[in-house]
Order: sequence, then structure tokens, then C-alpha cells
Amino acid sequence: MANLCALAAVARLAALRPRDPLVVAVAAMVFAWLSPLSWSYTYLTAFVFLGALALRLGPIGYAIITLLGLYFHRAAPVGLLGMLNDHLTVAWAVSITVIAALGVACVWATLRRPATNAPTHAPAPFLPM
Repeated sequence: MANLCALAAVARLAALRPRDPLVVAVAAMVFAWLSPLSWSYTYLTAFVFLGALALRLGPIGYAIITLLGLYFHRAAPVGLLGMLNDHLTVAWAVSITVIAALGVACVWATLRRPATNAPTHAPAPFLPM
């Protein structure tokens, strides 16, 4: 039932924003979150759109992508944060929160965009190779 509701919500968002690429990121986040077997790599689709967050949300978007990059960097010692109980580490709890925040930021950036799909600036000139 949750997947059907999510499908309806994503379809409505796609109908409201037909040319918005962040709708794909929102859909990827929602369906990965609702999946019973959601592994970390199922969120990679949303990470492709991180650059759009910086463009849409300005300094807040840059802060989000910087924090995501620092937290998920392989050299970050997140495994040393300890345990919450016998089955849940602090790193997992923080990771779940960070991924949920990324999903909220994607939804916010998608809804923040003007309803018209007119470009906000002129396209880049053609550069021959």
C-alpha cells in the first residue's frame, strides 16, 4: 500500500514538473526507502543529482553536498562511533538520518522550482571539439 501511495505521489510530482530531473532523484529515494531490501547502493541514483541541489538550494545545497561527501567518504571513521544497542550502530543511525535528509532536500528542491519550466538562464553556447 505504501508503494502504491508513493507511486501516486511521484506520478503527481512528475505531472506538476514534467521536465524536472530531480523527480527521478525523489522517486529513487522514495522507492529505495520503502523497499524491504533497501541496500546502500539503491540510493546511488539520487547521488547523481547532488549537483542540482547546489544549483537549486544555493548555500544550503552546497552545505548538504559537502556534508554528504565528508560523511560518506571512505576515510571517515564512522565505524568508530559506537553502538546504540546490540544490533544498531551509531553510524547506521546517522546514515539513515543523512539519507532521509537528502530525500527531504530533493523534495524541497523539486517543489521550490518555479512551476513554469522556462530556463532561468541562457543555454551554454556550442563549443566545437
